[in-house]
Amino acid sequence: MGWEKFISQSHDSIRYFTQSVDMLKRALRSLEKASQNVAPRGRAELNYLRNKTESYILLLQTLITARRAYIAFGEAFRLRSRSDQQDFLRRMDDSIALFTEARQLGRKTTEKFAEVVDHPSDLGVLYRANLFLVSGMELVEQTMKNIWNFHHGRHYADPVAWDKIYYPFPQFSPPAGATQESPGRKPWEQAQ
Repeated sequence: MGWEKFISQSHDSIRYFTQSVDMLKRALRSLEKASQNVAPRGRAELNYLRNKTESYILLLQTLITARRAYIAFGEAFRLRSRSDQQDFLRRMDDSIALFTEARQLGRKTTEKFAEVVDHPSDLGVLYRANLFLVSGMELVEQTMKNIWNFHHGRHYADPVAWDKIYYPFPQFSPPAGATQESPGRKPWEQAQ
């Protein structure tokens, strides 16, 4: 997917996620009202639902903020030729502030989610959230700060450890003793 398509889809995603946050907040208010009437044996389940709803709201707010950061970043470069250097740098500063906010929201999301874990599948979700919302947003912010530093005339070559979340594929080699492939036959089909 190209940058322009990503930015276009980001505007749509922000609208969709914002509507979802509004609906989830309404659901959260309903859960809070229910807490006054829930039987004692149902309190743990209601607390679980409240926690996951709050976590999901934070997740969507993280994604909204990250998308806004990308939009602001792209806008700074799109308008660069039409604006002076100070305006460009101000726009870059604004985008970095949004990337920082998204990183902080990502961490807050996982912290909220971790408050109530009562099923092994919750641990899998928490692992993925930590991997992509915490580590992933840290790496995005570091990458963007390198670009930001370049345009501010600062050191910009800090390595960003993307291999923390994206592992290289293993390299496979032919089995020992395999010969060149015969026409029409695969190496594993060749006679010994």
